[in-house]
Amino acid sequence: MAIATGETAIAALLERAVREAGAPGAAACVGDAQEILYLGAHGNRRLLPSEQPATADTPYDLASLTKVIATTTAVMLLRDAGVWDLDQPVSDFIPMERFRHITFRHLLTHTSGIPGYYPWYQDITGPNAYLQRIAETDDSTPPGRERSYSDPGFILLGQAVEYAAQQDLGAFCREHIFEPLGM
Repeated sequence: MAIATGETAIAALLERAVREAGAPGAAACVGDAQEILYLGAHGNRRLLPSEQPATADTPYDLASLTKVIATTTAVMLLRDAGVWDLDQPVSDFIPMERFRHITFRHLLTHTSGIPGYYPWYQDITGPNAYLQRIAETDDSTPPGRERSYSDPGFILLGQAVEYAAQQDLGAFCREHIFEPLGM
């Protein structure tokens, strides 16, 4: 039996990781600033509405890691710059009635009353559709009463950063967080 080395071994590991995780796909870059050992992808970048193959430059949301490193830092940078106050209503930046009693602090601490997770990616796309869907969620739990981990709450935070900064969240984070830190 031949032992895989280098690129072949890394590609096989990526394929196995996608299969075992039950993920649609993955992209990987292995190396350092001097040498890239592997740059490639396996599987799909999306499954719906139709399959689209993953490529080496396919971006994947790192979910909770993105919340902490990118979105939370962006929110705090805008607070430090005097753009907003953590206790200010989100509706000051996203003028929708549902967000009138929800503050940036509520969203950061998962006490907004916005439920935790919905598989909306299956039937909607785009920031406006997500904002509308978040605004339509059940608000039976008033903000500030309970802590409930909320993916939609952080989607809302990301949109608020974009509205306030008048810049895409990714571009804002790249310019104000990642590049200054050499990330």
